[in-house]
Amino acid sequence: MNKLIIILFILPFFSTAQLTADQEQKIDSLNNIINNANNDTIIINSYKEWSFILRYSDPKSELKILEKIDSLCSFNKEKKSSQKEKVYFQVSQAWVKNKLGLAYKKKGEAIIAIDFFNHSAALNLEIENKIGVATAFNNLGIAHAMLSEYDKAIEYFSKSLEIKIALRDKKATASSLANIGVVYQNIGNYDKAIDYFYKSLKICEVIKYKMGMASALNNIGVIYLEQNNYDKAIQYQKKCLKINLDVDNKNLYSTSLNNLGIIYGYKKDFDMAFDYLRKSLTIFQEIGNKKGVADVYFDIGIIYAKKMKDKKALESFYKSVEIRKEIGDKMGISLSMIGISNIRRGKGHYKKAIRYGKHSLEIAQEIGSLPTIKLASESLWKTHKKMNNFKESLLMHE
Repeated sequence: MNKLIIILFILPFFSTAQLTADQEQKIDSLNNIINNANNDTIIINSYKEWSFILRYSDPKSELKILEKIDSLCSFNKEKKSSQKEKVYFQVSQAWVKNKLGLAYKKKGEAIIAIDFFNHSAALNLEIENKIGVATAFNNLGIAHAMLSEYDKAIEYFSKSLEIKIALRDKKATASSLANIGVVYQNIGNYDKAIDYFYKSLKICEVIKYKMGMASALNNIGVIYLEQNNYDKAIQYQKKCLKINLDVDNKNLYSTSLNNLGIIYGYKKDFDMAFDYLRKSLTIFQEIGNKKGVADVYFDIGIIYAKKMKDKKALESFYKSVEIRKEIGDKMGISLSMIGISNIRRGKGHYKKAIRYGKHSLEIAQEIGSLPTIKLASESLWKTHKKMNNFKESLLMHE
């Protein structure tokens, strides 16, 4: 079942695009300023502006620019300079460490991202920049969630939430509440998850923050889906879909399409299910959201399995595993392997079913996802039962 990934609420994915003529001209101008600058403050400010231009058009070049800023800040912090200059370089380095973390997170390299976010948090604490600290903590929560380290994710999201409430930043508060809700959703605590989503939705409605409303509605719809309340799930997903049309948020729009596809699959309206899922897949591919692509392939596999089209189901599950391994989505890998294990068991390929089932269970236990542990154990129980391995079957059943 597809869940809204935390990143979609905070940092939407963007497709890459060619630089415009105006942007190229601006970069030439900035390069000229850098080459003729008589101090590093001017150079750093120019590089910052340059990095903003490259953010969506050329992430690799953006990363190189950010690394130059980081290096310049480190060099100047070691030099003898005025207090004002020292503060400037520390503020700039706190900023760039966070940006470097985001760049690596975007690449799916969460472990490297965590190191940069930790540095950003430490630097912001030194200069008592509460907004910077809250941002770094929030991003640490996202990165740990990417690695399925849910206890740490909740810890950092909660720290970020505390600061945002103190700062009376309602939009950021709603964001943190939603992120905590997604973590509880991932570990199967649906009561806590829906409580956080409703709190987030209420704030977003008060401040008329449509993107936040759409995200909360989507997540509430997913919870109702997981509780088999299909009518309510459709109700919330369609509300979300309408808002996303208004704000042109392709990630959340595609996520809602995908979730509607899942719901119709459970209702056994397979034609409608495939229609929604294929639309979702096309959009995720266009905007370069690999997590979204992997999730849709997984969900397409489920629908094919329901239709008893095993070959097509396996193809979809294997595609989802490949992408999920690439981006380090452990829970996703575990779920995809359960799908493969179930199909292999149905075809009488018991050894392969056991292998994939065991691997899935090991990953689920590693990340502490109780719903996934239950699904993997159930899959192994059914396979051992088919093989008349009653002792192993009993162990899995327990």
